[in-house]
Amino acid sequence: MLALARVSGERKVVDEEDYLVPVSPRHAVRVGAEYAAFIKKAPRQDFVVRTIMKREANGMPLVSADIVIAGEETRSLFPLAASYPLHFRKTYYPGRLHGDPRQERDRQNEAAEILGIPPAIGATHQTFRSCFLPGSPYNRLSPFGAEPEDANLPLARKLHLAQAAGLWRLLNDAFDALSKLHQHDIAHGDLELHNLIVCPSPLEMILIDFEARRSRALAVCAGCPARSARRDGACASRRSLQAPGTLPRRNRRAVEDRLVSVQAESARKR
Repeated sequence: MLALARVSGERKVVDEEDYLVPVSPRHAVRVGAEYAAFIKKAPRQDFVVRTIMKREANGMPLVSADIVIAGEETRSLFPLAASYPLHFRKTYYPGRLHGDPRQERDRQNEAAEILGIPPAIGATHQTFRSCFLPGSPYNRLSPFGAEPEDANLPLARKLHLAQAAGLWRLLNDAFDALSKLHQHDIAHGDLELHNLIVCPSPLEMILIDFEARRSRALAVCAGCPARSARRDGACASRRSLQAPGTLPRRNRRAVEDRLVSVQAESARKR
């Protein structure tokens, strides 16, 4: 179901068995006939295609993340669910304390306007919905994660130049996106590598999960006087949000080391 293409316009039949279904303004996936039937004619309730994550406590569900095909009620409530019936749904259950998913929807849409990423589809007091992004989290693509950080350098030297350059480019794209958010006084609030999704078609890095998004003007570090932060416009923690260290240093350092070593090798050969 993860065969990808960039499409526009209405759904198209790919062949007798596979259907190309838009899942965002610029992404589409191929689905089998059994799923296409639910996309064409909505089921009464959301149909769960795949469960990505589910957390429980003492047998009681707390939160789940699923890829679903929107049911009749969902499509009637959210116009974008009718346009993109195959989408991501996060559900909070009564056993877990949580914020208002409608705030996450608003934060996602604010970031979407700034970065040009797919918007949220909708939200209620218990669910949050967004476009399904066909891709992989960056942490699954990066070979770095060893501790201490210097242990990643030998891994970097084994990388092929093209792989190292690709990883570096993706991190630069993520840093550019973060810089745009910071220019609009927005801090992501939960920047982990699994919240950077790499989509192969079109090739791009997309930030997700803006649930913890906050104003950088309010990001005052513990022990730093608020009045000082207001006076100079930034405290140490806020300034750090603008630095390359915003992204895990082991990834940037390891990739950079590989690129430098390849450059040195080329110079010696000349």
